[in-house]
Amino acid sequence: MILLNPTGGAICNDSKGAGYFRARRKHRDSSIYSHKGVDFLLPSGPGQDIVSPISGVLYRTVQVYSDTKKYTGWEIRNDDICIKLFYVIPNHNLIGVMVHQGEVIGTAQDISKRYPGKRPHVHIEVVWCSPLLLM
Repeated sequence: MILLNPTGGAICNDSKGAGYFRARRKHRDSSIYSHKGVDFLLPSGPGQDIVSPISGVLYRTVQVYSDTKKYTGWEIRNDDICIKLFYVIPNHNLIGVMVHQGEVIGTAQDISKRYPGKRPHVHIEVVWCSPLLLM
């Protein structure tokens, strides 16, 4: 299974950090941690359509941060994999609906107030996957 790039943009790499999986990041409390996903830039900026990286059910909307409900996204599942997309305004009419890879599932949010200087992007991470996908 190949995941589709949800934005069509390159992987983010700016002064705030690399958007690659396991890139070293500095937390607000100064601790160091590894980035848990991949950040894809938005060629058309905030408001751009975001497409589903996989075919699956738009299982639920997710909140990116516990301290605000402003930043949202999707959890998408099929029998083999579960992923989360962050910084996406979901189309709530699609909750529980099966979508196909490449289908528009929402629009990109503007993260500039949360992260001044950070380039607009969508974050994707794998929550779980079948070991058979890796064999």
